[in-house]
Amino acid sequence: MSFQKASHESPVGGLLFLQSLAADRKVSPFKKPAGPVVEDASSHGYKLLDFALKCDLTGVEKELAAASLEDVNYIGTRLLKVRTWEVVLNAQGPVRVAYDYTEYKTDSTPLFAAAHLGNGEMVEKLVAAGADANARVFRGYPSTAAAQEGHAAALQVLISKGKLSVEAIEEALLEAALHNRPDALKLLLDCHVARDPTLQQALVQASSRGHLEIVQHLIEAGIDVNCSRRILVQCAQPPLHLNATCTPLIAAVVSCQKPIVDALLLAGASLSPRASLGAWAWDQSEAEELKVGAGLGEPYGAAWAAVEFCRGPLGGEILEALMRHADVSEEIAGRTLLYHAVLCGNAPAVSILLQLGASPEQSIPSSSKKQSFQPIYLAARLGDLAILNTLLAGGCDLNCRNDSDKTPAMTAAENGQMAALGALIVSGADLGLVDGSKRSLLTIADESGHGESVRETVRGALIAGRYLSSDPTVFHPLLFAATEGDVYLIRKLLKLDAGDVVVPPEKLAKGPGEERDPTDGAHVADSDSHSPTSTLQTADSPSTHRTPFPPTAQAPLTPQDCPPVEIEARDSDGNTALILCAQRGHLGAFEVLLRAGASLGALNAHGDTALTSAERNGSLAEAADVILEALRDGAVAVTSSSPGFFPLHFASTWQDERAMAAVLKASPAHVDELDNEGLTPVMICAQQGFVEGVRLLLEAGAHAEKRGPRGLTALQLAREQGPKVSAAVEKALFDHLARKLVLTGAPVLKHTREGRGKPHEKVPCMRNGVFYWGEKGGRKLGDVVAELGGGPVLRKNRPKESSGLLARTFSVEARAGRTVYFTASSQDEAEMWVHGINMVAQEAAQGGKSG
Repeated sequence: MSFQKASHESPVGGLLFLQSLAADRKVSPFKKPAGPVVEDASSHGYKLLDFALKCDLTGVEKELAAASLEDVNYIGTRLLKVRTWEVVLNAQGPVRVAYDYTEYKTDSTPLFAAAHLGNGEMVEKLVAAGADANARVFRGYPSTAAAQEGHAAALQVLISKGKLSVEAIEEALLEAALHNRPDALKLLLDCHVARDPTLQQALVQASSRGHLEIVQHLIEAGIDVNCSRRILVQCAQPPLHLNATCTPLIAAVVSCQKPIVDALLLAGASLSPRASLGAWAWDQSEAEELKVGAGLGEPYGAAWAAVEFCRGPLGGEILEALMRHADVSEEIAGRTLLYHAVLCGNAPAVSILLQLGASPEQSIPSSSKKQSFQPIYLAARLGDLAILNTLLAGGCDLNCRNDSDKTPAMTAAENGQMAALGALIVSGADLGLVDGSKRSLLTIADESGHGESVRETVRGALIAGRYLSSDPTVFHPLLFAATEGDVYLIRKLLKLDAGDVVVPPEKLAKGPGEERDPTDGAHVADSDSHSPTSTLQTADSPSTHRTPFPPTAQAPLTPQDCPPVEIEARDSDGNTALILCAQRGHLGAFEVLLRAGASLGALNAHGDTALTSAERNGSLAEAADVILEALRDGAVAVTSSSPGFFPLHFASTWQDERAMAAVLKASPAHVDELDNEGLTPVMICAQQGFVEGVRLLLEAGAHAEKRGPRGLTALQLAREQGPKVSAAVEKALFDHLARKLVLTGAPVLKHTREGRGKPHEKVPCMRNGVFYWGEKGGRKLGDVVAELGGGPVLRKNRPKESSGLLARTFSVEARAGRTVYFTASSQDEAEMWVHGINMVAQEAAQGGKSG
């Protein structure tokens, strides 16, 4: 424990006080010293003083026999060992006075020396010889010296035979009080000559120093215990060194003198008298406190002084004793004792006042009587964690509102008080509230310049799983983590084990905030600890990383109190966590959310998806790589599409064959799905000339004959791109459509008797390399070859047919010599019949599959 000392060199504590009394009476209390200026060592006075200092009574008697009156009152300069004192300040206990002895070269008379040394017999002989008991030297009267040293016998002689003046008695009485000499004080009080101002000064001084017997003697003497005198008032914590006018009770309170307080209260001391000691003033019109300096605040009574200056267990006892005689709801300029305790940072006093019935919800009004704020706001603004926890333990509403609709948590965030903010959050402060200007806690923190620190504090609470938000559109933990790009926090919130989501290490450094220490969350208490040194270690963090958190007195939230985290939660703009990551380019966090099941098809209030958001900030290609990799790994749910995302179309657009194969394997139904533009995946591949994708889709059962929004098939869309882009795609699609047409069949007109008969409808097809156009025997041909245009025989037999009709006509000829003729609905279909028949026939001849 450290002590602070206040040194006082002059042992004559009442000197200035007596001078002031004399000035009032217009007379001097001192007699001018008599005697020579230059000392004569052979004189009787010189020798008499030497014998007195040596306590040589025989020598004194010998010199007195020959000494004159002038010699008896001789004044010489000698070394005297004088009792001195110094005040020792203690931040957690009472002020005490330490005494010591110091040698001073000072004036002295034989009587002063004898009184100082306590030789009563010598004092008596000197007085009898004419020594003046009222002769004052630099260090006071002989009675002063006797009182300082506590020589009651010598003092008794001076009182009874020295005919002491009022001044000599009053100065001795003050010194007896200062030096804690109760016997000497009692002798002086019995003289009944000391005046009230002196007695009151002695009472206030003794009360300040803790001299219980002195105080008791003065009280018994009938001194007014409610008097006020000016003394030096001192305190270690908060620092105070001030000459102030105060009562004995206030002096004892500031010095933390519990026995003195009890004695004064027992004697009827009142708590009503006030003193100007405090350093805080209160602007009632603006409802805010002002630090004005010690002694410049509003005057207050003993209970208020105890709240400000009494610390430690003893201070609490003093406050409790005072409050038995005080009203806990007392106000000064709109402030209550509880508010004053919060302002002064006295947590034990706050606890005592709450136990005595002080309301933690009582608002501090301004001069307009408008409700301003509760004490918890001041604790949050000052960042006093001990007081904050005390108020919370006392049942304070931590989500109360002030006249600006701010909560205590908002106040702590606005003023950069992270420890207080952490304690409020884990105790249940609602992060989903907004103030009167519709600003959230995070918005207020950003505007006040504390955004980064506040976010770290909030992050610590989220990692601990202890938070509360009544409105997810204002604050949602996952949306917060996504905004920050915090991969570790996202995984923590979604309760993902290390093996649940595999994110390539290089992805973790692509977004701001994604390389931070996983346990770098601050100012949040661990749910299993209430000590100031409690720590929290997260499940996935290295064992060497432990972050200290402050305690919270109110029952803290536990992870069980927090609702499950919804991965598709939305903010006020309809953004999901995935969209927020895409907007900010947090690719590592984006991938964790994607692989955890976040929907790529979610639309925000502006109609944007995660992909369009990534495109807006220039990171579409990087986001696409993440999505395609997740699709290839089967880490994205693809069983259904949404208006905002079509997985197979996306893979087709980015020409990723592996991703397409993974989607088709997981959900084959996507193969012919139409996107928002009415296109199928095969149409997209055809437009882009992605032949591998076209083949994959056709093999998966894609219907290439489907038509898009302009009525075009995939083949037609491919042909629009030109031969350089679509040659291979066109061939793949044409081969597929031709084979499918031939193998499944389609209605055409068959010409009978080589065109001489009337055409009629047939549905020809090929099976195992054989061309069929009916079920009856003979309506089939094997080993065939097809030709477009019908040939010379048909043109001869139907000379009136137009060239357009002939262009839709094709012939199928068996190598054995028989030929049949057909007319399709279009030239493209006719070409497809010819190409398909020849392709299937060739495959059959080569032993391949031909349907």
